[in-house]
Amino acid sequence: MNITPTGIIGHAEKSKEIEFEQKLKDLFFGLADAVLLINFSSRQIIDANIHAEKMLGYEAGELFGRYTRDVYPDAHVYEQVGKAGEDIISQHRGDHFNLVLKKKNGDLLSAEAFVLPLFDEAIQQHRGIIIFQNKADFHQNDLDARYRAMSQNSRDIVLFVEINTGRILDANRIALNTYGYTYDELLKLRIDQIGKNGDPGFKINRKAYSSAVIHEAVHCRKDGSTFPVEVSFQDTRAADDRVLVVIVRDVTSRFQAENARQASDERYRLLFNSMMDGFALHEMVYDKQGKPVDYRFIEVNLAYYALHNLMIEINRKLASEVFQDNETGPIELYDRVARTGIPAYFEHYYPRLDRYIDVMVFSPLKGQFATIMTDITARKKAEAEIQRQFQRLEALRLVDSAIATSFNLQIIIKILLDQVTAKLGADAVALLTLNVHNQMLEYESVRGFRCQNLEHTNISHDDGLIIQIMDSNAPLIINQLSNSPHHFGKQRQVLMVAEDFHSYCGVPVVVKGHVRAVIETYFRKPFIVDDDWLSYLNTLASQAAIAIDNTEMFEGMQRSSIELTRAYEATIESWAHSLDIRCQENPMHTYQVTQMTVRLARRLGMGDEDIVHVRRGAILHDIGKTGIPDQILLKTGPLTPDEWKVMRHFPIIAYELISHVPYLLPAMDIPYSHHEHWDGSGYPLGLKKNAIPLAARIFAVVETWNVMRLDRPYRKAWMDDAVIEYIRDQSGARFDPAVVDEFFKMLGESGDR
Repeated sequence: MNITPTGIIGHAEKSKEIEFEQKLKDLFFGLADAVLLINFSSRQIIDANIHAEKMLGYEAGELFGRYTRDVYPDAHVYEQVGKAGEDIISQHRGDHFNLVLKKKNGDLLSAEAFVLPLFDEAIQQHRGIIIFQNKADFHQNDLDARYRAMSQNSRDIVLFVEINTGRILDANRIALNTYGYTYDELLKLRIDQIGKNGDPGFKINRKAYSSAVIHEAVHCRKDGSTFPVEVSFQDTRAADDRVLVVIVRDVTSRFQAENARQASDERYRLLFNSMMDGFALHEMVYDKQGKPVDYRFIEVNLAYYALHNLMIEINRKLASEVFQDNETGPIELYDRVARTGIPAYFEHYYPRLDRYIDVMVFSPLKGQFATIMTDITARKKAEAEIQRQFQRLEALRLVDSAIATSFNLQIIIKILLDQVTAKLGADAVALLTLNVHNQMLEYESVRGFRCQNLEHTNISHDDGLIIQIMDSNAPLIINQLSNSPHHFGKQRQVLMVAEDFHSYCGVPVVVKGHVRAVIETYFRKPFIVDDDWLSYLNTLASQAAIAIDNTEMFEGMQRSSIELTRAYEATIESWAHSLDIRCQENPMHTYQVTQMTVRLARRLGMGDEDIVHVRRGAILHDIGKTGIPDQILLKTGPLTPDEWKVMRHFPIIAYELISHVPYLLPAMDIPYSHHEHWDGSGYPLGLKKNAIPLAARIFAVVETWNVMRLDRPYRKAWMDDAVIEYIRDQSGARFDPAVVDEFFKMLGESGDR
């Protein structure tokens, strides 16, 4: 391990590093105080000497690998010490502070700690040595150390003076700061040289040192300025010489403080009672077993009285005498703060006051705690209002999303009514829609009603509530239904008997200037409708209007689309029928091949969307023959080569006709490709095998089966067996073998032979 003190050794030679590490080891294990080696980055204990283990109650080696949080009583101390460690790292210096430690058995002890930062270059991590001293276990026999600690921590000037010569041997930081000398400069002076006119305030007299003596004097600073002081002194036994400890107090500040005390006290009292936050100082009260059971008021400011609406004097009274049980606060937490001195923060709600109070608790003296209370009711209510508005916006977004993604009015209404009950607190809610045929409202959807027979119930024409909303085209608010001039109609009055509703609010749903629905909200307890609540309900009613309008438009578009599709289909079928007549085909030919092609396509795995286009393609399979002259198309004898050349042009004519109609483009496969052959000998493109669209391959087999069994102008119909033999013979040549096999399976299952 190569550990280097930050900012001290730096990049020293290896020999110096080894020497430092040995000194560090000697220091670590040789100190009589408790010592921990800490990794500041992870706050992990790397090592501990025997005194640390003994102080904290651990066995040898048990502290190794633990984290510093294991020896601190709570998270606050852990963060406090961690922050101190970060400061020590950043400032490259040691530091001294007081803290509370937790022993292995959970007991707490007060300790002083000195932290020295180290830097481990081998692993590039900050570490540190923490030296602890138990305040209850100082080395009382080390007199020189005790005097030095007193002098360095004293607020007074402390001088160590050699009795024989009056020479100043040592001085604390306060002395240097007060007199204005450096440490070396001050140690060159005698005690009489800092007193005005050579009088330090006392004369060295060996007989006068048996007890402390206090004198008044005037001392001089390095710059020549003077100040009044009080001087006390006492000799002590050093190793070889007699040393006088001189304590000098600048009484100027004390006199000034004394003179200003009264004014300061008045300012404090003015500030105390002018605080906007409530302040109270308390002392804990315990039972015979030492359990905290109550606390007493010591001092309270005016804001505290106002905050709690107190009209009686409460100083020296118990909290249980002043407050109700739920207002005394967390006594266990107050006790912990009073015992440990660790502050705490929490929020408390007072139902009697309807107030939220933010409470900071700290301990000015052991056994006491103080509370500073801030009224945060306005903030909490603002937060609740913001949260409520956010939830309402989220509900509107949910309804908007439903409207944007669905044309199912029932789904949208369900979501909308759920939001009314959840976000507006209604006990029951209903949407009544207008039946355009009989101009009567009927229940479309309901929530929260005890009656099970409301949905799809018509509202009678004598219903005063609905009549008022429809006629006024405005919301109707009734705080008490029993006293309202507007009543349910006879039909609803019977249904509402068991509902026990107290308040009511109904708003119209207006679509393009006409009331098309009504949203009704019901409350079984008194409910006051405010503007914000009503505005939100009107917004939901607007959403319902949009949903109704969109649904009606969508249904209208669907009807138009269906009608248009039917018109297309009728047109296609008319074309095919006209072509059958022109070609002198069997009037059932197109129908039969279309039905059989659709059946076979389904068996071969084609989906509904593709089947639609297969059906249209089968109907239009001979559409290209409209461009073939009658003398060729209707010829009763064999065609000449030139006539065959013209005849084989009809798939191209079909392509030219259909390609100009986008609606029919997906149906192009059969009219354009059903004369292509599996072996590539077909026309118009000479496609081969799977390059031929599946729909065309299916239709080729079906049409051959149908046409060859019909009489033609140039031949008689074939017998079924002859057609089957022909198709089997052409399987793999003219037809797709897989299609042929499936076709004959279909014939066998359906009995079409």
